[in-house]
Amino acid sequence: MEKSEKRAVIKYFYLKGLTPFQIKEELDSTNERLFAIIFNNETWIHHYTPESKQQSKQWIGPGEPTPKKAKTILSANKVMATAFWDAKGIIFIDYLEKDLAPSDYHLFPNLKKWLGGKKIKSNREVIDAVNEYFEGLDESHYKNGITALEHRYEKCINFNGDYVEK
Repeated sequence: MEKSEKRAVIKYFYLKGLTPFQIKEELDSTNERLFAIIFNNETWIHHYTPESKQQSKQWIGPGEPTPKKAKTILSANKVMATAFWDAKGIIFIDYLEKDLAPSDYHLFPNLKKWLGGKKIKSNREVIDAVNEYFEGLDESHYKNGITALEHRYEKCINFNGDYVEK
């Protein structure tokens, strides 16, 4: 926590009537809870990513014409990077090519079938519908999906990564 953030938190607890000792305990326990969390995020990494506008800026002299730039686009080839990390650093990074994520084969196709024909009006309704679907599944559904992975991974290895299930 940055110094200015800490000051704001201390002021907040002070205004709530906590003693300096209670404020210190509150800060310590907050840090412990945050340091115990494992975060996870994923992003597509394209084989080619054009420079941002900021990165491609150039200085030009007075009266010089601005350089011409061709419009570039992201490449179609990409890899999904999933990172798990905590306060100490990276715990694990997994890389999956497009359509190789286990969820693409087992969880999401059935979810999309279940959602088929439903008209959803808001993000909140999407979240509620997805939660309703997954809460309705029993443990065997997930076990079957994990069991099927072995067969799919063997096929992928046997076909040198060219295996695509339709």
